[in-house]
Amino acid sequence: MRRRSVLLVALLLAAVTLWRMRRRWAQYNARALEYFLAKLRRGNDETTSALESRLRATAQEAIRGVDRNKLAAFPQELDVSMSGGGFKTSYSAGVVLGLLAINEAYPKCARIVRWSGASAGAMMGLGCITSSFSKTLVWAFAVVVSDCRMLEPDCLCRS
Repeated sequence: MRRRSVLLVALLLAAVTLWRMRRRWAQYNARALEYFLAKLRRGNDETTSALESRLRATAQEAIRGVDRNKLAAFPQELDVSMSGGGFKTSYSAGVVLGLLAINEAYPKCARIVRWSGASAGAMMGLGCITSSFSKTLVWAFAVVVSDCRMLEPDCLCRS
């Protein structure tokens, strides 16, 4: 009988914990979406546009120093797959921006033919393929700001 009571209490605590986590997750998603839509309504965000310009310039600068013989051995067509997992896609986005810079400088190299991705990786791929990378950055910032607000209500990233 005691064992059954302990099990019931444990199940009840687990159910309450899951319910609270689900509720916080819903609030988090609602805040992220609200922030994202507000940023999009305001129009072109200078911060993300400037960041995108810096990232593209850095990628272009990096490929200037690449030996042309190495580029000749580079595949002409590529398939790109980006994993999910939130900010792991930042790495993927940097690689893709580098590949796009190579393709702009040397049109016969690194032409991305097919894209695939999961979760945030799909979002990042969509941003790259539709040339709306800055809007993808706005979404990433919305997630960070919302997460900061959820974890620390008095944090400095309030806007």
